[in-house]
Amino acid sequence: MFSKEEVDSILNQLQKEWGSDPQWEQLLRQAYLGIARADAGAPLGHLDPRVTTAIEQHQKAAAKRA
Repeated sequence: MFSKEEVDSILNQLQKEWGSDPQWEQLLRQAYLGIARADAGAPLGHLDPRVTTAIEQHQKAAAKRA
């Protein structure tokens, strides 16, 4: 399960890289969905690759710390 700090980090990363993108709101919704799926141990599914990449990076980092 992602901690609050890890969720904030994912969202901050996406905002820094894609916050000015016209699809920002859609990316944000997908990020929350992806984080919930990852926390549940479910496949991320068909999310925007930018969201999937950010979540997977943070999952790997969290796994190394555990």
